[in-house]
Order: sequence, then C-alpha cells, then structure tokens
Amino acid sequence: MPDEPHYINHRKRLRERFRKTGAEGMHDYELPELLLTFFIPRRDVKPVAKKLISEFGGLSGVLDADQKKLEGLSGVDAMSAALIRLVKELYSTYLDENMKKGDLLSSPEAVLKFVRVRLSGMTNEAFMVVYLEDEALTGEIADAAKTLDIRVLDHIIVGKDGYFSFMENGLLSGLKHKS
Repeated sequence: MPDEPHYINHRKRLRERFRKTGAEGMHDYELPELLLTFFIPRRDVKPVAKKLISEFGGLSGVLDADQKKLEGLSGVDAMSAALIRLVKELYSTYLDENMKKGDLLSSPEAVLKFVRVRLSGMTNEAFMVVYLEDEALTGEIADAAKTLDIRVLDHIIVGKDGYFSFMENGLLSGLKHKS
C-alpha cells in the first residue's frame, strides 16, 4: 500500500489547529491554504497559498483581487478564484447585516472598517453614503429632511493602504457635534 502524500496529514493538522484556536497563531498564508484545501483535493496547496500572499501583498490583497487576476496565478483555477471572492462577499454581507441591526457602526474606526471592506478592490472610483443607526443622528436627519438641508458628516477617501478623513483634517466647515 503506497504512503499517503505528505500534505494529507498537514491538512488534518491545519484544520484541527484552526478548529481549536481560529486564526490566532496561524501564518498569513495558512488561512488561504486552509480555504483551498476544501476545494482542491489531492494536491499540496501550501505553495499556491504562499504565492497568493506574495503576489497580492497579503490576505486583504488576495480578497480584493478580481477574478481574472486570481485565475492568472498558477495553481488557481476559476472555481478556486470564485471561492476566494466568495469569502470577501460573505464577510461584506455579514457586515451589512450587522450594520442594519445597529451593531456595527459604533465608532469612526468601525465605519472605516465597513467602508474599506465594501469599497476596497474596486477598479473605479466610488461614492458611498453611510447612514448611522443612532437615535440623535436619526432625529437630525429627519429635521434636515424637512428643509432639505442635508448635513455632510464626513467625506472619507479610502485607499488600499489607508484613508483620509476631511473631518479629521478640519476640511469640513460648519460641522457641529452634539455632546
């Protein structure tokens, strides 16, 4: 009886480690590696995962990559690329649902995280309006709607490596905060 390929036991250990501890203590390439093990049978996917991280500059770059760029990488076929993109869409939907429950946008950092996930990886410039599930703000929006005098709270430009907030940089005049 032939020996099992070396990656079979590695896959088992990887899944077990993730089951016990989640992403804590895992290398950056091990999360996409684990994902690929569920879709690519009977092949060592560690080199492919390492190549993904290297090519796209990290996990966020992998998740932001478009279908064609993922498929252009050796070892990644159309279905594997779709699976990788599905992970980002699942996370984006998760954030959307939490936002609708009012649990997500509790701080500027949380808003930034939400906007970054929704807009990152887009090839064209995009404009997004975020309405917060906050009681005081809802009242202000209702008052503003009566007069059609809509307040701009901030203008955030989100890029691959960071963001720029007009409010944080004092570029929005007349912005009033309630305590």
